[in-house]
Amino acid sequence: MDTIQVLSLKNTTIRIPFFHKKVDPKYLELTQFLSSEFSISTRKIELYVQAFEHKSVAITNIKGVKLSNERLEFLGDAVISSVVAEYIYLSYPQESEGFLTQMRARIVSRESLNRLGKRVNLTPYIHFKGGNGNKNTSIVGNAFESLIGAIYLDKGYDKTKDILVNKIFKKHIDLKVVESTNTDYKSQLLIQCQKKHQRLTFKELNKSKIEGEYFFTMGLYIDEVIKTKATAKSKRKAEQKASKELLSV
Repeated sequence: MDTIQVLSLKNTTIRIPFFHKKVDPKYLELTQFLSSEFSISTRKIELYVQAFEHKSVAITNIKGVKLSNERLEFLGDAVISSVVAEYIYLSYPQESEGFLTQMRARIVSRESLNRLGKRVNLTPYIHFKGGNGNKNTSIVGNAFESLIGAIYLDKGYDKTKDILVNKIFKKHIDLKVVESTNTDYKSQLLIQCQKKHQRLTFKELNKSKIEGEYFFTMGLYIDEVIKTKATAKSKRKAEQKASKELLSV
């Protein structure tokens, strides 16, 4: 219970109680999660609630802007990339720029962010149409980026970096495992094709726009014969996705 000052006479302060509205259980659970998992105390809980609002359930404000987590996702992506770059740079003082670039790419890959989102238990807090975050793993990774964006806006860069490095990276990322992981499926497939004297090519089969976002469908061809196809938000990601699918056959 808070109090507010209403009168002061002869050095005597009279206060009356001010009762807040009943706290939304959703806010309370999220507040407890942020405190226990990241040691975050905040007065901007609405910002964090928005970080878990998928566009499928987001409301539109009076200016016509959807209050989803997409803008926070954009911001979080940039912050994560910056922190990872410094983390890798300091962890490998003798390695080349090429090595550092590969390590950063592996850590900030969609698969890696999806795993991190699950390991810090974001799934129960994600709100989207169709169920929970387990049904679409990319939603978990996107929410992870959005959460980092919210932390950055609330606490600033230094605090966000501290949380990422000490609460997440050091706990949930084994750099030795990352070193031995090759997520460049397109390059792996290209090497296989070269050994067999086969020609690997990709062709754009379709480009569509869904809720303001472009999606590309790329066909994977070996010696001009289509083997599989995949759809993603960029041609490069679609090519990687198709390559991974073919390698797993």
